[in-house]
Amino acid sequence: MKLQTERYTPLVTYVERVQRQLGATASALYVWRQGEVTEWYNGAGIGPASRFHVHSVRKSYIGLALALAQLDGKIGPLDTRVSDYLSDDILDSTTLRHLVTNTHGLRTDNHGQIHRDHPPGKGWLYVNTGIDLLLQLVKQQTGQTVSELIQERILKPHGFCETGWETEASPDLVPDVTNEGTSRLQLTPDRNLYVSARELAKWGLLHKSQEGVFSVTTTVQTPPLLDEDFPRHGYCWYVQDDPCARSEIGEFVPRGSFQILGLNGAVVLVIPELDVVAVRMYNKIGNPPGYHYLRDIRDFGNLIVNLSR
Repeated sequence: MKLQTERYTPLVTYVERVQRQLGATASALYVWRQGEVTEWYNGAGIGPASRFHVHSVRKSYIGLALALAQLDGKIGPLDTRVSDYLSDDILDSTTLRHLVTNTHGLRTDNHGQIHRDHPPGKGWLYVNTGIDLLLQLVKQQTGQTVSELIQERILKPHGFCETGWETEASPDLVPDVTNEGTSRLQLTPDRNLYVSARELAKWGLLHKSQEGVFSVTTTVQTPPLLDEDFPRHGYCWYVQDDPCARSEIGEFVPRGSFQILGLNGAVVLVIPELDVVAVRMYNKIGNPPGYHYLRDIRDFGNLIVNLSR
């Protein structure tokens, strides 16, 4: 446990309380504010080098891989039809923009068949079908998996050493726990990204820079005619735009901020206006009775804002 500034003591209290409510056995908090770092860890053997399974936070890495492939000219711009690359009649007028903003309307059933729930760009659905198509598309057009592309182009050049798609257990990997009390490591390819809290914050800082390809992935790319109640996205990142009922970003988080979330409570929140990047990590899958995920994640962001001004 390490707390370098008292500013975020109420945030530590909040994160610890939610950990108890969830029944998580491990948690981490890392806040970068104007060059000053606050970090805190809780759980047996948990420390700065501990690496949590980040689940859907990986989608921000997939989004960046797409942007890099576009920069290289190997994949077309966002309004390119997916059917230009992948042959499937149901893709019809679905574009890359629809895939990265969860507005594609596609859903995969238990038999691996893709179905359409709504026309492209006319609704919002948080499922993995679009992400799976992006994984396939990046591999087909670049000859590299997302993990290979991101390692080569971003992680190695920027000195990341606690981020990786892991296939073997190691002491620094934090297992997830379930409601039944069982623990497990996710080592399935494409869904096996493990990151330390400090390197997840570093990932957020790269995007906060808004330099080059990072500026494309963290600005609103959602089709303009989408119902105003649905969240706005960049390349998989949630982006704070006009207020909307289903946004997962806190109501008081400034416009232009962006966030990405994972199933087990992992979150990266980037607030350029306040020069802040905040990371929270848990290792719990499944929510107990009385816990309201949407309210929790909004409250976390709102508290970051209140304590950072």
